[in-house]
Amino acid sequence: MIVQRIRSLIFDVIFYPCTFLILATGSLFWWGPRVLSGWVYPSHSYMTSFLLRWIVGLNHRVEGLEHLIDGPVIIASKHQSAWDTFIFGQYLCDPAIVYKKDLQWLPPLGFILMHQKMIPVSRGKGKSALKELMGASRQAVELARPILIFPEGTRQPPGAKTKCQAGTGVLYQMLDIPVIPVALNSGYFWGRRSFFKKPGTMVLRFLPAIAPGLERAQFLHELETRIEEACQDIDPTINHD
Repeated sequence: MIVQRIRSLIFDVIFYPCTFLILATGSLFWWGPRVLSGWVYPSHSYMTSFLLRWIVGLNHRVEGLEHLIDGPVIIASKHQSAWDTFIFGQYLCDPAIVYKKDLQWLPPLGFILMHQKMIPVSRGKGKSALKELMGASRQAVELARPILIFPEGTRQPPGAKTKCQAGTGVLYQMLDIPVIPVALNSGYFWGRRSFFKKPGTMVLRFLPAIAPGLERAQFLHELETRIEEACQDIDPTINHD
């Protein structure tokens, strides 16, 4: 346990300066076309995986890549760990990520979020927030970018029942594009608000797409059910023999 805490600390000591360096370098191109900082997200994702593997002994496995769809699609992912926000850079091409608008005021991260035309959402602003969300999402669809959203809104502890917020249902209905649910078990290895990281293998699983056309309530129930069942299937604390 002590050795793993030291390894976790070493990871943080290297990870945060490297993260700042990548973001700061990318933000130098804020004045140019979006492609100039397009390398930031995938580069940071690969860097994070490398450090986790060689310092912490924490690997990952991705399942269901065959379910990914070319063109506009919503990727609706379970959210348990900070890792969830990094890993998709290796598997999604030019994603438009839905993020809390407050983050855009944190340099240099905010410069990258705005330059890459990610999708901001303002909490507690009702219709104005929804209008902003839809406007940015439609722009992403026009560019055939996948939209990455964490429908629970914030990280949840492992084992917590999946409860999707209404905004994901609104996106599904208004954009009329497929939604790919994503299950994962990262919280068992890198918990929310915790620097401690356990060695092992995290699983990220893309599930078959939910086609457009369902009623909002029916869609949200289907999304929650699929994610919940898959999360239980990859839960490392459950013996599946």
